Amino acid sequence: MKKKSKARNPIKRITKLTAKQVSKFSEYRDAFIGYGLCTKPAEREKAEVLIDVIYQSGTKPYNPPKQKIWVNSPLAGAKLASKIIEASGKKVNIDDCIRHGIGDGSYLGDLAYYKFFAIECNLESSKTVIPMAELCKYVNWWYPFDEVCILSERPNVISVNEKGELHNENGPALQYPDGYSVYALNGVQVSMETVNNKKESAIWDKLKQDFPLSLTPSSRLTNFKTSGRLQL
Repeated sequence: MKKKSKARNPIKRITKLTAKQVSKFSEYRDAFIGYGLCTKPAEREKAEVLIDVIYQSGTKPYNPPKQKIWVNSPLAGAKLASKIIEASGKKVNIDDCIRHGIGDGSYLGDLAYYKFFAIECNLESSKTVIPMAELCKYVNWWYPFDEVCILSERPNVISVNEKGELHNENGPALQYPDGYSVYALNGVQVSMETVNNKKESAIWDKLKQDFPLSLTPSSRLTNFKTSGRLQL
């Protein structure tokens, strides 16, 4: 006699949003853009509590990290991350360590997207990201390891143009408390000398065409902001 298989919970599918749900788009958009542009000091105690929750949640829970180490910029975090990885016997470079970190614009866009469906549509599969979405309120970049979590302070300077692209003609467009800085003109990363010499705008436009900057707000957030479509 064959054993009866247990009935699986049907997958909830959303094929249409209500007008009330659609009206919430701007609320989520503005909130997460605000988190990304925040220059207030990190709220360390609240962030550390949420890190423990994040480690213990998800499909594969982990024990909370034994150490939480704060640094003053993502670059400092990447350098410390490289030492942790190298201590395990692996070869690594700073670019790899930066990619190991969590906190760029696409990350914020994804969290806004999933939090919307978790809260407004009661989508269970999206609810595991809520602690990570909450963490955005309190901290900038972070680097998770098994026993250590590195957390970065927020920038103390962010300057953008009307399109939300990093832009400052008179100094760093992005700067952290330890002095780590990014110079940018109309969303294009340039050298400090280029900003100080105030190159003509035609050159800036050429730079923008040839070298798009990965640190600009994510295209998903930008599309959502300008079109109102759910393309976080």
